[in-house]
Amino acid sequence: MSLLPRVLQASIGPIIHEEAGPEKGIGGPGPMRFAGSSNGILGVEEAERWTSRALAEERDLRSLGATASLRAQRLAQLKQLSDGDVEAIVHDVKSLQSIPRLGYHFARHGAEFEAENPEEYVAALRRHLQRGDLRIFTFLDRTSKGLAGFWALVAPDNAATVLYNEQQRRLWSFYRPRAPALRMANVQALWIEVRRRGQSWEFEEQWQWQN
Repeated sequence: MSLLPRVLQASIGPIIHEEAGPEKGIGGPGPMRFAGSSNGILGVEEAERWTSRALAEERDLRSLGATASLRAQRLAQLKQLSDGDVEAIVHDVKSLQSIPRLGYHFARHGAEFEAENPEEYVAALRRHLQRGDLRIFTFLDRTSKGLAGFWALVAPDNAATVLYNEQQRRLWSFYRPRAPALRMANVQALWIEVRRRGQSWEFEEQWQWQN
């Protein structure tokens, strides 16, 4: 079941997020305007290091802004879904039995599950989806075909993750990160947790990962 034609595509429009150019960036023209004067004060080498750090910080701020925009868009879409809509998507993900481009994914991630062949990798996927303690997350991300909604079913002990592309209605990836806590920290600003509360589903932006 894909809700993108009804929900996601209607809310995205032709422009998803406008990257700020040098004239629009945080703090005006940006740190380059100081480079000339700082050369004489700090020396050329130190001025270049300072400028590089300042530019990196500005890129980080822009990236955080883009991430916040994507999460806000996703949250708005989620609020349009009924409990039945969410239930149907989660059911679709948990019903996955195969991995598209199996050879490719096995070569990249099979060893993470100690799978000696593609069949063992698929078996690991099926065992993963049968777990009753999986945490469910969703987010928007850019693909070669534009923005897409993703769902992630994550094991709480090792962060093994099934990624599902809602638009294409297929498994996107199945992997186990070497550093679970670091991986989850890296996605915390983008991912929204989807939690069952009685007969309803709730969406939580301020979730925590403890491992």
